[in-house]
Amino acid sequence: MLLAPTSGNVGIGTTSPSTLLHVFAADNATAQTITINATSANVTAADTFMDFRSSAGSIGSIAGTATSGVIAYNTFTGSHYTHIEDRTGLAPNVLLEATGERVPGGQGQLVKARISTQRKSKAAYGVYGGTDKEGRDLVLALGTGYVWVANKGTDIEVGDYLMSSDVKGCAEQQDDDLYHNYSVAKAMEPVHWKAKEERRLIACIYLGG
Repeated sequence: MLLAPTSGNVGIGTTSPSTLLHVFAADNATAQTITINATSANVTAADTFMDFRSSAGSIGSIAGTATSGVIAYNTFTGSHYTHIEDRTGLAPNVLLEATGERVPGGQGQLVKARISTQRKSKAAYGVYGGTDKEGRDLVLALGTGYVWVANKGTDIEVGDYLMSSDVKGCAEQQDDDLYHNYSVAKAMEPVHWKAKEERRLIACIYLGG
């Protein structure tokens, strides 16, 4: 273990740590192991393997559950890198769809995205999550989050499927209760529309790729 005196960073397996804790392992090696001294059957919700915190407290964890030996994570959302060329109207939680064009630069399995404007778009697959520290666009998908929904005249109930809307960057209530290839989220809070309200940001579970 090395403590870098100028930065205060700590390195394990490296003499030049670049973050507060930098763990480096060789190829085909395990970088980190977290063990709780209990048999699998005795791992419960009281056992936390990893806790992620802000200054206000825990914001997510990897922990045991009420089912013995079952480990779960919570409040996490999967994401993909993408590239968005037309950024007009781009803002967090607007709905995106794939363009079908590959992102250049050695990331051939990733595709470019644009703000969704097509109702029932099969290419809709997540919401905009901003950029990372390297400036790469993020699409949030598969997990808990938020999405803008458009007022189409009917209230939204918890559990309703959402699909892309012709209102730019918004989802809307799906017109049936079946999961389709254009289903992008599931509403986790109800919406009772107010007069002249055009859209609202609601909690949801992302169902994108």
